Amino acid sequence: MPSTTTRPLRNIHLAALDFLRPRRHTGETLETIVSRLKVVVFVRVVAVTLLAVAVLLLEVREAHHLLAGNSEHFLYFITTSIYLLSLGYTLALRVLKTIAQQRINAYVQVSVDIIFVALLVCITNLTDSVFVFLFSVVIVSASILLPRPGAMVAATLTTIALLTIALIQLNLTEVQSFLELCGVRPEFLVRNAEAALLSSPTGVLYNLGLNTIAFFSIGLLATHLAGQLTRAQVVIQEKRDSLHQLQTLYRHVVESLPVALITTDHAGLITFVNPEGQSLISALEPNAPPLGRDLRDIFPGLSRILANKRVHCTEHTETTVQNTAGRRLHLRWTIAPLESDDEQVLGHVFIFQDITRFIQMEAESKRVDRLATIGQLAAGVAHEIRNPLASISGSIQLLRSTAELSTDERRLMDIVVRETDNLNVRITELLAYARPKEMTRLPCDLSEVILETAAVFKHDPRAASREVVVSEDWPEVTRAEVDEGGVRRVLWNLLCNAGEATHPGGTIALRLKNLLYEGVLHVVLEVEDNGSGISESDLGRVVEPFYTTKEGGTGLGLATAQRVVEDHGGFMQIKSAPERGARFSIGLPVKGESNGEDSRRR
Repeated sequence: MPSTTTRPLRNIHLAALDFLRPRRHTGETLETIVSRLKVVVFVRVVAVTLLAVAVLLLEVREAHHLLAGNSEHFLYFITTSIYLLSLGYTLALRVLKTIAQQRINAYVQVSVDIIFVALLVCITNLTDSVFVFLFSVVIVSASILLPRPGAMVAATLTTIALLTIALIQLNLTEVQSFLELCGVRPEFLVRNAEAALLSSPTGVLYNLGLNTIAFFSIGLLATHLAGQLTRAQVVIQEKRDSLHQLQTLYRHVVESLPVALITTDHAGLITFVNPEGQSLISALEPNAPPLGRDLRDIFPGLSRILANKRVHCTEHTETTVQNTAGRRLHLRWTIAPLESDDEQVLGHVFIFQDITRFIQMEAESKRVDRLATIGQLAAGVAHEIRNPLASISGSIQLLRSTAELSTDERRLMDIVVRETDNLNVRITELLAYARPKEMTRLPCDLSEVILETAAVFKHDPRAASREVVVSEDWPEVTRAEVDEGGVRRVLWNLLCNAGEATHPGGTIALRLKNLLYEGVLHVVLEVEDNGSGISESDLGRVVEPFYTTKEGGTGLGLATAQRVVEDHGGFMQIKSAPERGARFSIGLPVKGESNGEDSRRR
């Protein structure tokens, strides 16, 4: 199963292949045919309506009847029929689902149009009718609706229809007699007075030949133009598909970037944010849509850059921000001008990259190297110093108990024993930091750990004349899977430091609370004092091994405490200011995680 990190790259690869793959367009699509048929149906209805209105107005104004037998029944019949057929054509456009079916629909419409035009020509002076030109219109519409032979087929059908009309005109008397025998009413027949005005046989043949040439000429020209139109549509469709594929490729590339991409206008307002950028902004300011906002409100450090109107080259730097969960993010960002085709600056492009993990890995690598060095040193110290030191301490104590010593000699021996013990404690602390013992995590009530440890510390000399206050306003969750001995040592170390930093009469407060840190519920132990505090320059270094501000200190107490907390997968936060006390917060995850195990094995 592919991992989530490789899926975006796979999407980009597939989009690129699809974009580069040549495309073929064999001709019209179903959507194209349907859209053309819709236009033709609409134009047909409008044309028939205008034609009917024009004929009626002309008859009223000129007092001349174009229709056979002085009857408008034919016109009403044709108009109503076309309206009804147009309704049927519209329903067919929705029902028919294949290209072949729609092409049959188009052939039917062209054929019916030819029949109605032929009827209109028959009732309006036959080949002498002013409406013969409508045959040409049908040919043009056929060239649009049908494939390449469509216009020529329509030209052939219109020629046959006009030939039939010419034969009727040449044999008009016989045809009318036949229609009378069939029971056709006289008002539907051409009157004798109008029949006398029709063209002679020579004129009929002339009209037939001239219109036939016109029909096929129009058919050839319309076929040529329709072919060019089809080719143009194919080219346009290819360009449209290429543009779509290019947009898809661009979208995949932008959305799959592992960095935040943000664009702004001249005023610094955000105009575009990719998904990674939206995640970054949501982590800093949730429930605030980024588009349209001023980027300087989210990243105040950018104000200086955006205020410089002469920035036309790429500039990059690093910054540190803190999200709503309290997690500090280290960002490397790059700014570049956003230019148009004519090199006009439209705004700026910002690329933000979260390098928090890289910095943490770098710090972890340095810490591991340092621990390895300390471990080697501790092993040597334990071997070279601790054993001889035990021999010295034992020998001095033996001499002290057996020999008759003067007061000064006894005092000197006491000093040797005391300093030997102090040196042994320092070596023990060093070994504890360099080679921490294996932890055993079990569910533990941290409120009881605080109460018991505070009760013992109150009897320690470092707590003398100082008030130790335990806030028993316990949070909802007080139990966590921890190594109880390790947590007690950490808490004792913090209490001892607070006692040494607090002046007589000062206060040391302990409390417990819950905190959702990086999506994980933590139980937080806080030790706060109102002592001398920590300077800003020392605040970032107090957890470094061998760094101490106390006279006679080893600099391993807080370093060991942080090591224990990190092995639990927790965090340590220190807030302090000179002469304003200090607050140490130890966050321990409610359920054991693998982070501590992994870090201890390293």
